[in-house]
Amino acid sequence: MKRYVLALAVLGLVAVVGCSGDDASPYFADIQWQVSCHAAGGCSGLPARDINHLSGERGHRVSCTLGGTPAMRVLTFQAFQDDPSRDPDDMSDRPYGIEMRNAVFNSAGSLVAGTGCTVRVLEDNDYVGACGSAPIADGCNDNPTLTSTPCDQPCMVTSITLGSDTDGNPQIQGNILCHGLPNQSDLAREREVHFPGGDDTMPFTFRLVNCSGL
Repeated sequence: MKRYVLALAVLGLVAVVGCSGDDASPYFADIQWQVSCHAAGGCSGLPARDINHLSGERGHRVSCTLGGTPAMRVLTFQAFQDDPSRDPDDMSDRPYGIEMRNAVFNSAGSLVAGTGCTVRVLEDNDYVGACGSAPIADGCNDNPTLTSTPCDQPCMVTSITLGSDTDGNPQIQGNILCHGLPNQSDLAREREVHFPGGDDTMPFTFRLVNCSGL
């Protein structure tokens, strides 16, 4: 009887350890984007960015939380890179990242207006603005000769979907496009954020794996 009880205790311990390992799956982000600005804005040559890493890998910090209800979900995530071995004098090697907070979306993958959704992009400075599923207004752009006031909604977020990656891990993905995203310390300095390349009208895709709440 004592051997039987001991065997059950050992099996129970193995089960607990196994479950703990599954719950500790690290966050993973797959996001490629580029920040650009109009020639009149005084910047050029900003590099394309690519985060395709687990949190904690090579200086990457990734976190992702999904809350709410099945009919109305709330997504907050961040993905930043700050490799301690980077060259501080190399523009392409400085810290960068992206964050989206309080993105409330329905079962169709569309954001709900008026819920405080924000997008933050770290490049040469912090650029932060409201996000929603509505098309970006024509007056939202980074050309200081065409607009002098920040846009109400510089970032458009669309096509949010839940699913699984090729290994069966839970994931969430969607598209983001920003026009006229303002610098937090100087609202007149605005940037475009889009898929890497010359077309600043093409949104970039974020893909996040193993978010809390998925």
